[in-house]
Amino acid sequence: DFDPGCLGTLHDTPSIVGGALAVAEAAKSSGQDLILSVAVGHELAVRLKAAEVDRAIEGYAFLTFAVLGSAGKLLKLTTQQMANAIGVASFIYPPNTVQRYFNTSPVRMFKYTSFGKVAEAGVQAALLAQAGFNGDTDALDGSHCFWKSADQTAWQADKLIEGLGQVWTHKV
Repeated sequence: DFDPGCLGTLHDTPSIVGGALAVAEAAKSSGQDLILSVAVGHELAVRLKAAEVDRAIEGYAFLTFAVLGSAGKLLKLTTQQMANAIGVASFIYPPNTVQRYFNTSPVRMFKYTSFGKVAEAGVQAALLAQAGFNGDTDALDGSHCFWKSADQTAWQADKLIEGLGQVWTHKV
């Protein structure tokens, strides 16, 4: 676990870097591509967290999509493949278990989120889409979307794209 857990990074580094390293090695990506994909993943993580309506819900399921963005960048997925990968990820992400962890006594010997599983789900979704699997391309919208299954009442899509291409978002 190589989590800095500071500077507003939301514990995103273990999943994003772990997933990116695995994909970069398998794809024989350049160091420059690896660094760019990690930056993309971190940017997505902060933007996805900012898009949550109920910030009191604690969990890291949303990081699956940040890992997916990073992996998709390395794999050079098309727009359609990314849409399918998002749909796949929306079904295989690890659940939000932070509250359960902190409200269970005695505290167990397992961390409140398995960040390795978050990385695995994001990478797996990207690889499946690359291989031709399709997913729910409306996974982020609608009455049965990811946000509702992740205990959010809704999300603010405008927060996800606010200042995109103009401002690097690195803190919530």
